[in-house]
Amino acid sequence: MDSFHCEVLLWNGMVLLVIALVTSLTNGVLLITVFRDPLRCFRNGGSALIACLAVTDFLTGTVTASNAGIFSILNSQGIPSLRIRGVLQEKLVSQFTVRSGILVVTAFTFERFLAVAMPHFYRNYVIIKNVNICALVCCTVGFLASIIELALDKVIFEYISYYGFFISPLILITICYLATYIALRKRLRSSKSTSVMPAASQQQRMREVQQLKRERLLFHTAFFVILGFVFSYSPWFSVVAITTYCPSCTKTRWYFALYRSTIPFLYVNSALNPLLYAWRIPRYRKSVAKMFGNPRIADESTLNTNQLKMPRNSAAILEPQDVVFSSAEPV
Repeated sequence: MDSFHCEVLLWNGMVLLVIALVTSLTNGVLLITVFRDPLRCFRNGGSALIACLAVTDFLTGTVTASNAGIFSILNSQGIPSLRIRGVLQEKLVSQFTVRSGILVVTAFTFERFLAVAMPHFYRNYVIIKNVNICALVCCTVGFLASIIELALDKVIFEYISYYGFFISPLILITICYLATYIALRKRLRSSKSTSVMPAASQQQRMREVQQLKRERLLFHTAFFVILGFVFSYSPWFSVVAITTYCPSCTKTRWYFALYRSTIPFLYVNSALNPLLYAWRIPRYRKSVAKMFGNPRIADESTLNTNQLKMPRNSAAILEPQDVVFSSAEPV
């Protein structure tokens, strides 16, 4: 192995280890926050799916990215990693968490569509138990794909991987996002009716408006998750396409450098997802602050809960800005 290949592998391994550390820390904090749930706000299907995505991202950092980084550095020093890891670990560990994460992101987009377009169905059927089953199916499919990789020719499997784990999920995500956007716009327009209503109906309507605002916030968050998906996986699957349709290119030096440089992109998305939730979702931000001992968060949560317990037969007509919702309200 010449010096060019050694330098590429060394830098690639160092970058992967940094990404692995950041990914493990950010997703570890997210998982601890969801598990402890200091504000009692992570008790619905959407939160369960975010937690499932955090599990795959955490495994990506602690297992996949660190595994790839360590053995990339060993390769740069002339130590063949395959002799240490073995064929099974080489194949099963390398892409299992990445493929599972792609499927969970696809499920997350579809879950947002159901929450906006079919709210009654969503409340009745998209419960934590069903979401966990969905996540288990995604991980099972990702594991079976790694098993199939052992039995198929590399070129054939990369062709299947390109269309099965990138093109098809990207098409489904795009369709779900556009359908969610149309449904959200339709519901927002219908919620702006100015007809005269009794006080109780006015309060119910304001609750629905606030719920739509929360759905819109999560909808925008899903959009950034999709952008991260495209940003992270496009370079890798572009190389897969080159490998599939131009086998002669794989023998060049530029292909080797391009191939190794796309590997860290696979794991960047896993590191950034928890930071995205902290930026876009207030209840996650507040839960983290409460978990690390911010007393003001507890006071605000109690205040919001007390305001929710006002009498239902109250004759006062509240303005939308006066309605305060507890952080425990389903999102």
